[in-house]
Formats: sequence, structure tokens, C-alpha cells
Amino acid sequence: MLSSIDFLSDDFTLKALETDQIDEDSSIEDEEILLTDKVIVSTYPSDETNSLLFYVYSSEYFYPHHEVSYPSLFFDCKVLEDNFVAVSSLSKDVLVFDPKIKNLDTFTYSLKGHQSNVLCLDYTDSLISGSEDKSIIFWDNLKIKERIQTNDEIVKLSVCNKLIAYLSNDKLVLRSNEEILKEIKLKEIEDIKLTPTKLFYSQGEGNLFVLDLVNYTQSSFKIHNEVINTIDFYNDWIVTGSEDKTVKVFDWVNNKLIRSFKVSDSVTKLKMNEGVCFYGGEDTELSYLNFKNACLKENQ
Repeated sequence: MLSSIDFLSDDFTLKALETDQIDEDSSIEDEEILLTDKVIVSTYPSDETNSLLFYVYSSEYFYPHHEVSYPSLFFDCKVLEDNFVAVSSLSKDVLVFDPKIKNLDTFTYSLKGHQSNVLCLDYTDSLISGSEDKSIIFWDNLKIKERIQTNDEIVKLSVCNKLIAYLSNDKLVLRSNEEILKEIKLKEIEDIKLTPTKLFYSQGEGNLFVLDLVNYTQSSFKIHNEVINTIDFYNDWIVTGSEDKTVKVFDWVNNKLIRSFKVSDSVTKLKMNEGVCFYGGEDTELSYLNFKNACLKENQ
């Protein structure tokens, strides 16, 4: 199952991967990453193996580049300023991997500060982690910049400016660094996204909710027939991926479906980048939809 997606910086290039093992199936030419390439990293937790898989995308090609396996269940990943990849997993430490090394049998370094499993990550100006130990840590490189102790296990996390939204079991909490601002009790909340003025969250019956952060009024929209697992933004629209094997582009301001894309598998995670929607599911690896080449003007 694909559980998270992120992107290395646009200036990332590579001549050849570093390794202490000989791989007769690859060549230096195959490993080269050009300045015109986009590099995507995704996590695949499973019972058999857990891996970071790096893909290369351009207007002319899309292919898996290399894989990093590690014996811990991966939940989330975020790319840091130096293009190292931070991962949350069944570990009390945030594990950090070097994308330029293949056949890696351990992480490059770790961030220590939590007392129980790190379940989720976010990244604004710096890395933020949430844990089963009921704390949220803001990191400054290798050091703890700020720790916020809560009353809840932090399952999912979204941070914007000085606001924090987190999911804990059947409760969604909006807070500042100092105090709780709003609690929403609703079962089967799947994904959350925080903006400066709105909190978006999806729910198990195919509904999208939008909470206005000025007056705390709430709107709801029935978009899918089954669970909305994942949400992101494209221009002023919301993009949703669901168990019903569709990716949809929805104009929530005018309550209008812009476009629905049928895909081959339930969508567990999606993320937008420069008009391209990268997504994956329970059984499929990373795929993409190029919205720039699709007609997204009318309901189809």
C-alpha cells in the first residue's frame, strides 16, 4: 500500500548512486538524474518489506529509479532542505535516509526526542513530527526547537503558520502552540489539510468537510461513494482520492465537480506537483495524471 508521497527539490541531480555493492543489472547511464527531471519519493509499508521508492518523472518518461528497504513499518515521509528523506515508522526516532545511496541497510541518521512510535510528519519551514507519546515536536535540524504536549496520540498532522491540526482516533483537534481552539468528534476521519483560513478533512462515507477558521462555520460535500482516503489542492480546487477507484477534482466554493478520473485501484495517497497528480493505491505503485493536459473546465 502506498502511504505517502513527497518531492525532492527541483535542483536535485545525480550522476550515479553511491553503493558498496556491485549491481550488474544497472548502468551509470540508467542512474543519472537530470536537472529537467522531477524526483518523487514514496513509502510502501507491508508485512513482507518496507521501502522508500524513488521515481523519475519528466515530460518524456516516468520510471522507478531505485529503492531503499528497511525493517520497520513506514508511515510517512518528508523531504528535508538537503534532500535527505525523513520517515516516520514503528520507531520512537525519526529516521533520515540519503536519496543518493542504494542498497542501504540502515538509515543515515535519526532524530531523537519522542518516547514512542512516530506516526506522522509535516514540513513547513522545518520538520514537524507527531507520535504515540502524545507530543508534537518542531525540529531545528538535529535539535528539538519546540515540543507541544497534548492529551492525544497524534495519528495525522497538518501545520500552517501558527495553527496545528491533528487527528487522534475519532477526534480532530485544531490548536495553537498554547491552547486548543476546536475539537471535532467524528468517526472515520481519513485525511486533513490546513490552510491559513480553512481546515479541510475527509470522512469515511465519501464526504469532504470544510471548516472556516474565522467563524468556525462548517460546510460538507458528498463527493465519493466510498471512503476519501486522501486530499490535496490544485489551483483553487480540491483533489480527492477514494476507495471507489476514482480521483476527483472538485470546486468546493461553487459545489461543482470539475472532473472525475477512473483508475485501476483504490487510491490511498495522492499529491499534486506543478499540475501533475501523483497517486497510488492498495496494490499499485505510483502513477500519475497530468492535469495540465486534461480539460478541467467543465463537469465531465
